Amino acid sequence: MWDFPRAHIATVAALSGGLYALFFCAWQWYEWLFLSVVILCVVWQCYKIFPYTLIAPVQVKQTRLPGDDSAFRLVITNVLMQNRQYHRLLTVVQEVDPDVILAVEIDTGWSEQLQSLERTHPYVVCQPQDNMYGIMLLSRLPLIEPQIRFMVQDDIPSIHTGIVLRNGTQVVLHGLHPRPPEPLRDQDATPRDAELVLVGRDIQDEKDPVIVAGDLNDVAWSHTTELFLRLSHLLDPRKGRGFYNTYNANLCGFAFLSTTSSTPIASN
Repeated sequence: MWDFPRAHIATVAALSGGLYALFFCAWQWYEWLFLSVVILCVVWQCYKIFPYTLIAPVQVKQTRLPGDDSAFRLVITNVLMQNRQYHRLLTVVQEVDPDVILAVEIDTGWSEQLQSLERTHPYVVCQPQDNMYGIMLLSRLPLIEPQIRFMVQDDIPSIHTGIVLRNGTQVVLHGLHPRPPEPLRDQDATPRDAELVLVGRDIQDEKDPVIVAGDLNDVAWSHTTELFLRLSHLLDPRKGRGFYNTYNANLCGFAFLSTTSSTPIASN
C-alpha cells in the first residue's frame, strides 16, 4: 500500500521535518539523526517519483501527425459501473474520434448504450458483468483473433487481440482491469500482480508492436509496474509528462491530493 502515497509521504515528511528544524529543534545528536532520516525519506520518495515529473526525460516521443497510416487513436475509460451518464462518454468519443475504444466496468446497461458506436466501430469484443469488471472493446480497424481471457480469477476478464492498422501493420493490444487489493475483503495484491506478470511474460518475445492498456489499479512508480515493464520490455509514455491521475474522476482536478490509481499505456 505504501507504493500509492509516495508524493504525500514526501510532502508530509518535508513539512514536518522543516517545521521541527525551525521551531523545535535543539540540535542534539538524536535530533540530527531524526532529521537525517527524514531527509533520506524525502530523497527516496522523490527518486521514485522523479521519472513521472515534467522535468524528467520523456521515454516515448510524441507521435507523428494525424493522418499517418501507421498510427491510430485509442481512448481508454473506466466508466464507473454505477454511473449512468452515458451521453457524456458518447460526447467524448464524438469529439475525440478514436479508432479504438477500450472501456472497463461495463455492465449490460453500458453495453447496450455503447451499441450505438457500432455504426462507426463495427469490430466489437464485449464481456458485460455486474461485478464492476466487465470490459468492452470497439474498433473501426479490423481485429485479428480477439479473445476474452480469465487469466487469474474466473470473474476478471481481459481482452487480447491483434489490430490491423491502415498501412497493414499489425499491433497487439492487451486490455486489462485486474482486481485491486481489497483489505476489507481480505484480498491482497497477489491476483493483480500475477495478472500483470503473466501478461509481461507473454509479450516478452512478441515481434509486433504491443500496447497494454486499461485500469491496472496501480500507480506508475510501484514495484509491480516496474517489474511488469522489465518483464515486457515495454515503454511508459507517462514518463517525463507529469502526473496523470485517472481515478476517481471527481478527484482528478486535485492531482496531488488524490490517491488515485493510474492507467498506464505501455508500448514498444
